[in-house]
Amino acid sequence: MDKGQTAQVVWGNTLILSPSGDNIKATTVSYDLFKTLGDALIQTWDPKTVFPTKSFDPLNKIQLNRPGTVIYRVVKVISAP
Repeated sequence: MDKGQTAQVVWGNTLILSPSGDNIKATTVSYDLFKTLGDALIQTWDPKTVFPTKSFDPLNKIQLNRPGTVIYRVVKVISAP
């Protein structure tokens, strides 16, 4: 993102506080933010982009389910001055 190799503008991860319990399948949510819906749906990467695939191997081994995808539109952001 910092090098302008993708239209993605933000990546983050957040902890799910509620709901909680043994039957809840996720405790965190990873999110990617884009300026437009088109940027999110048709992701393009600079051909020179290198992805560190080996570093994801341990994570892929403990992954229980296929990740879900949800698309939201941010309507308004309010922040303290």
